[in-house]
Amino acid sequence: MEREKELLEIKKVMTDSIDYARCGLFDCRNLVNDPMTNIYKGKYFTLDICYQYEYFEVFGMTYEEFKDLYDFYKNLVLDILKEEE
Repeated sequence: MEREKELLEIKKVMTDSIDYARCGLFDCRNLVNDPMTNIYKGKYFTLDICYQYEYFEVFGMTYEEFKDLYDFYKNLVLDILKEEE
């Protein structure tokens, strides 16, 4: 139950920050030392953002949780792009 609550919190933080991270969502650390800023740290999950290249990195999720979050992120970006047309 706590993990589900944190996942909802991450979705809210992502929604609030989406204008700065429309280029991707990853569940592994970048290897090129892109500058990252932590925007959420919970008991189970961590969410970082790269403002320079506009993407998120999330850590601590199971495959199913990440798939759910990725689908949420993809739909969020698609909705914004539709609005901008």
